[in-house]
Amino acid sequence: DIWIEASDTSSIDSWVGAASVAAALGVYSGAFSVAISASGNTLSNTIEAYIDNSDVTAWNVDVVADDHSSVASHSEAAALAASTGISVAGGGSATVIKGTNTVKAHVTGTGNDDLINLSGDLTVNATAATDYVGDVGVASVAIGLYSLAASGGVVKISATPDVSAYVTGVTVYADEMDVKAVGRIRTRGTAWGMSVSTGLAMGVSTAVVTTDADVDAYVGGTNDVFYIRSLRISATAEDNPDADGMTGEARATASAGGLLLGTTSTMATVENENTVKASIMDGTYVRASGTVSVKASNKIQQHADADSAAYGLVGEGESIAEAFSDTVTIATAGDADLSANRLEISSDGVSENLSTTTAGSGGLVSGAAAAPTTETTAQVKALIGGGANIVLSGSDGTLTMDATHLAKPNTLVITNSYGLIAGAGAEAVNSIDSDVLTQIGSQAHVSAENIRLDAQNSLDKQAVSGTNIDGSTGGLASKA
Repeated sequence: DIWIEASDTSSIDSWVGAASVAAALGVYSGAFSVAISASGNTLSNTIEAYIDNSDVTAWNVDVVADDHSSVASHSEAAALAASTGISVAGGGSATVIKGTNTVKAHVTGTGNDDLINLSGDLTVNATAATDYVGDVGVASVAIGLYSLAASGGVVKISATPDVSAYVTGVTVYADEMDVKAVGRIRTRGTAWGMSVSTGLAMGVSTAVVTTDADVDAYVGGTNDVFYIRSLRISATAEDNPDADGMTGEARATASAGGLLLGTTSTMATVENENTVKASIMDGTYVRASGTVSVKASNKIQQHADADSAAYGLVGEGESIAEAFSDTVTIATAGDADLSANRLEISSDGVSENLSTTTAGSGGLVSGAAAAPTTETTAQVKALIGGGANIVLSGSDGTLTMDATHLAKPNTLVITNSYGLIAGAGAEAVNSIDSDVLTQIGSQAHVSAENIRLDAQNSLDKQAVSGTNIDGSTGGLASKA
């Protein structure tokens, strides 16, 4: 047996903090306090295992590339200012995580005379698993005759692994041939802030989480020849099963209390742009006595949550949560010459996007606004090329093709505003644009005893406890 493996386990655990205290006494006194902290974390590794331009004779050959990366980043800041005159306290904190690892496993040749001659199996697997967590916390307190407390926290997380497994430019004799690429992502960003003042208090929190796995598994090409019993090509994007949570989670929370003015703004955004492809390339010659399987699977879960609370003589709170996905999932048998007992081509996508918002305010004049949004865009395709020549015979002689997509959007809104004059506003939007296609090219030749083609596009808007939108106000003049 031959075993070729490249593996990487990268881990970053960072914490930064800042604190500032200022105090002053006197008729014309002033205290100014500022605390700022920032943490930046980057992973950009290449993990590659391969056989290239080689003749190999063996029993089994395994080519494996495996990446497990994790980042835990924490940033905190606190500022306190107190005086009998002017007091200003400002706190700011930021955490940035960026992961761009590339993972490859492949067997490649020139396409002329490179031979992989096995008595057993050829296995080519590439896997990338990420677990990124970032959070910030900010607190500002100002006490004085004239005072201002302000806080701002930002979390930005980006996970964009590139994963590929392929066999091309070679002739293969083997029992089973398994080519698999897997991208697994778990990310979570949390921003928290608090401002308290005897005058004016302001707080802003922002969390942005972006995920984008490019996962590609393919075999063949012009002059490539495969004599095997069974062939499996699979490309998968999914949540990381080894870590709690979802593909992408963003949470932003801010609270502010001032005797004169309290105002807060929170924004939480999650976005996914996975592309997953599994393919038999044009020009490939395949002779399989068993099953040939081409499968692409692309499943994501995302949650954006924004929560704001503001209190003062004038209180205003605003919360915005956005969950976006734009995914591509394609399984293809191209313009190949293929003979087998059974051919399965399957493309499957699931997009679960949830946005939740809470906005609260209280004061003589108060207002609260919340706006959660989900946007789901998807392309899911199962294809046979227009120049394919496919013969399925033997005990089964079956062709099955299916393309399916399930959209699971949801939004939740809570607004509360209380004061002599109070107003609350809420708007929730869910939009879906999903294209699903199962297609045999118009010039393809397919011979089989049984042929089944399926295409399914589904929506699952799950019920929630209570209502999706809940707004309440109270005061001499109020409106929700």
